[in-house]
Amino acid sequence: MDAITAIAQSGLTTASTRVQVSASNLANMDDASTQQGAGGAAPFVPTRAAAVSLPQGGVQAQLSAAPQGTEVDPASELVEQMQALQQYRASADLIRTDDELQKSTIDILG
Repeated sequence: MDAITAIAQSGLTTASTRVQVSASNLANMDDASTQQGAGGAAPFVPTRAAAVSLPQGGVQAQLSAAPQGTEVDPASELVEQMQALQQYRASADLIRTDDELQKSTIDILG
């Protein structure tokens, strides 16, 4: 796998993680029960996923808990999912374009 494809695949993975985190936040936003954690029972805390650039190229999803008492805003989660979808599409387009360029190069040389 070449570097361009590796970078694009990291974008696909990060976008997928962002959608999963947002969907989890929406699914649990009205959950008043407590969840068992390392420190005992605690109420649901939304998670945030940020795309962080990697030194070797590409991105990675960095997960963090939202500040205590933060509520899930459905509109913000929808925007997050739409942005992740655009990131996914752009990464898929990059893979497609790289593949086409490689095929063209082989055709020229062959």
